[in-house]
Amino acid sequence: VFFSNMRVPAALIAAAAIKDAFALESPPADVQKSPSWTVLRNAYLLLQMVAFTSELSVVVFSTSAIGKLTLMATTMDMKAPSLTALLNRDLEYEFIGVQCDFLSGILCFILASALRVRFALRKDHIFSNLAMWLVIYRATILL
Repeated sequence: VFFSNMRVPAALIAAAAIKDAFALESPPADVQKSPSWTVLRNAYLLLQMVAFTSELSVVVFSTSAIGKLTLMATTMDMKAPSLTALLNRDLEYEFIGVQCDFLSGILCFILASALRVRFALRKDHIFSNLAMWLVIYRATILL
């Protein structure tokens, strides 16, 4: 159940990340030659690609774990004090991989979204900074 529940949200985030990864590649004329905006666009692309690959890893790890659970269903010792204990004992690599990659993918996606908000609202410097930091603040709550 744990792995199935992680696969769908990870696939949705991965799809959104890859769809939006190249959104800032054709900058408007007012920022085309600005070094700071070039850094922002490059950081945005990098964060979106890390989010995509992290969430894609979640899908792969989860699919692998579901396959192992299916194959080991008849031979696996199901006596464990909890589901978490069972996962840590028999599927530790997949369990930790899914948790780490899912969270890191979400954080990269949110940070990229913060940069995109900053870029989209760039005409109003104070408001764009406020909006970017508000998105980053909301992301830190996940930690």
